[in-house]
Amino acid sequence: MLRTLLLLALVLPLIGAFAEWQDFRRSDVLLGRKDWDRGEVSLVWLFYFKTQLVLLPGLLLALGVAARRWANAAQALLLLWLMAVLTWAAIEVQVYTRTHVHVMDYARFMVGPHALQWAGDLRMMSYSISKTLLWHGQWLLIGTLAVVAVLRFADWWGRRFAQDARRASRRFTAACAVLYAAALLGVAPAQYFYRDRISLQRTHALLPFNLTWSAPGLELVDTGKFAKPLNRLLEPHLRRTLPALDAGAPPDRDTRLPAAAPWPNVLLIVMESLRADSLSPDIMPQLHALASRSIHLRQHRSGARMTHLGLYSLLYARTPSFYAPTLLADVPPQACVTFAGSGYRTAYVAAAEHEGWLGMDRYLNRRFFDEVTMFASADWPAMDARALARAKDLLRDRPDGKPQFVMTFLVSTHFPYLYPPQFETRSPVSDKGWHLVPFEQGRDVAPIVNRYRNACSHLDHAVAEFLAGIDLTNTVVAITGDHGESLWDDGALAHGGRWSDAQMRVPCLILGAGVEPRVVDGPTNHMDLLPTLLHLAGGQHVPLRNANGVDLLTRQPRSPCEVLSSESEEGYYEMLLMIGGRRMLFEFRSNRPEALVRGTVDARGRIDAFDLPPPEEANLWADGIRHHLDRLSELRAPSPSPSP
Repeated sequence: MLRTLLLLALVLPLIGAFAEWQDFRRSDVLLGRKDWDRGEVSLVWLFYFKTQLVLLPGLLLALGVAARRWANAAQALLLLWLMAVLTWAAIEVQVYTRTHVHVMDYARFMVGPHALQWAGDLRMMSYSISKTLLWHGQWLLIGTLAVVAVLRFADWWGRRFAQDARRASRRFTAACAVLYAAALLGVAPAQYFYRDRISLQRTHALLPFNLTWSAPGLELVDTGKFAKPLNRLLEPHLRRTLPALDAGAPPDRDTRLPAAAPWPNVLLIVMESLRADSLSPDIMPQLHALASRSIHLRQHRSGARMTHLGLYSLLYARTPSFYAPTLLADVPPQACVTFAGSGYRTAYVAAAEHEGWLGMDRYLNRRFFDEVTMFASADWPAMDARALARAKDLLRDRPDGKPQFVMTFLVSTHFPYLYPPQFETRSPVSDKGWHLVPFEQGRDVAPIVNRYRNACSHLDHAVAEFLAGIDLTNTVVAITGDHGESLWDDGALAHGGRWSDAQMRVPCLILGAGVEPRVVDGPTNHMDLLPTLLHLAGGQHVPLRNANGVDLLTRQPRSPCEVLSSESEEGYYEMLLMIGGRRMLFEFRSNRPEALVRGTVDARGRIDAFDLPPPEEANLWADGIRHHLDRLSELRAPSPSPSP
């Protein structure tokens, strides 16, 4: 029995590891190389080791059951565990090679309310998973039959040729145990003798959990020459600012619009997953035509790769690096504080119900806004129409006689990209129930791109019709996206997985009352929109503290260090910075006064941990990081009152 379990655990994960290696070998955009040499087969051991770690609890449990002499139950238990593990590995590879997001990372998105509305057609997802299960079940059956055949042959050989069949069986079991141990212990030497450290590091980055500890004695990412001088410069500053930022930077409650009224309405129209290249004559012709009447920000970035962070940056005028502590401290959006304090009524209107999605209810709520309206239906185009109609009513009727600040969120351009039938002008298109798995590049990319562009054309028509029905002489309008979208141009689909221009760059137009049309070719960010809209509403510059954004209508100096994008979790913060065209990804942790250097990031979102600046540039990057942290910590959170 022991030899059966060991041989199953030895052979079947090896089959799965080779399959994973082949999938990643074809994904040249992930590993940065198109042609692999034969030596790279040693990387199979990493995939094998990863699978074995997940398999180990099931193997130990099966061995425990076998010790009770329940042979059939032990084999069935191990086979079921193997099938689950190998299926997980297969789905993991397919999802990661399409989105650059691990399956386990998706789990945090699927636990909140309304999560499934973003997942696409669940029937298609179930079909895709079932297909994967069936395919791997076949290979698992073939592998199991092969193992059984080997064991039958071993028994036959022992009975026919061995003088002591029992001793031969024990030797065979010992050999299986030695092979199993050698397979696991061989992970370290396989990496040690592998000379291409960059490919090795990138392979580690592909795995769903960190296995760099499996390469003892190897300095996979030698960042010390740059990171050490950088942190010598940063440490005193981080010790002072990180605790304040981790406590939640408060809003600037002293800012108000100048006293000269009446003020115009201010409207933010935000479209889901809107790529920068969508604002073109053939995809969104009506909004493209409006660019000549607008402040057109042609190098605009959302500062985020996901909705909750993109909307946060618009409303707070901050990098989303410290999204989590801001919300945990119950800090209201700066837009609500300043507009409401100046006499505006504030409203948030969305075409989808996302209350509670990744903490968005902590800042999109009726404590901070006078009105929050979210329409709940799977018919996103119809809900977009309802959201725009509600926004039009608010701007026209001006409840309470007050000027209105309204943010309207439209969702038809979110995966799987929905639109009314009359907008299916590009073909072929994927079915509206399409999903990320299964996916074949040669077959599926063009239909997916066509579907996305049809959805963009639908929103182009809907927004242009809406703008024609409101009074732009007393309304300032900003039109943008919450983030971009990958359409396989960067080796991924959808969003949230890559630090690429496809996912970070979005169109941005500002038009309406007091707007003098011009083109801005320099870098701009969502953080800049609130200071700029306040200037347009008040007729002059309105300074903001605890904000990273820059008023684009003034000659306010801009830092040479640009924040391109950010991520945030409790106690863990990421920041993608750019100086002179070089992009660097940094991590910060609330309990460590240092910056962890992840590496250089290219325009397609690929991280190279080896291509770092020389040590003499550490001061330049330290100055850039200090600048943005200082901007966020000008005001400190009030100290808690002492307990009586």
